[in-house]
Amino acid sequence: MDCRPVGLDFLAAAPVRVITEVALDTSPQRLFDVFLDADSWPRWAFAITRVTWTSPFPIAAGATRTVEMRAGMVGWETFLQWEPPTEMAFRFDRATKGGPEAFAEHYEVAPLPGGRCHLRWTMAADIPTTPAPMLPVVRGGMRAANQLMLARLRRYVAGGIDHVPRHIAPGGAP
Repeated sequence: MDCRPVGLDFLAAAPVRVITEVALDTSPQRLFDVFLDADSWPRWAFAITRVTWTSPFPIAAGATRTVEMRAGMVGWETFLQWEPPTEMAFRFDRATKGGPEAFAEHYEVAPLPGGRCHLRWTMAADIPTTPAPMLPVVRGGMRAANQLMLARLRRYVAGGIDHVPRHIAPGGAP
């Protein structure tokens, strides 16, 4: 199903909006290397089973990728921003049946002393099948899941999750 095309303004106005933050023991550039690596996403973002870049490298705003998730959900994404090592944002253009009407994510990265960085992750969605009284429950579930994924990301960038790089990209990996 086609999703409603949204811009960066949706991140502040979405009916469901969750912000999570973490300090990471990696540099902003290394974190963007992880974001670029299609195989890294399933390692730390447990909802994701596969990422396929569908745009040639180098990645820039307007790039696309397909993200396969648990329970058979698939999202076809377009990047609204790609500005390593500080910022990236994307939205769903399409999703499998039962997906959100609109969805976007925004990752803001700031350097910290000692070669570390701070990540602020905003996830925004419009899920019209969710009754309004249930939205706080949905937000709470998303927040808990995102906090767990950021804990996994922290371990991943620190070398605590096994990883064998295998980029998935048309025309080769970076």
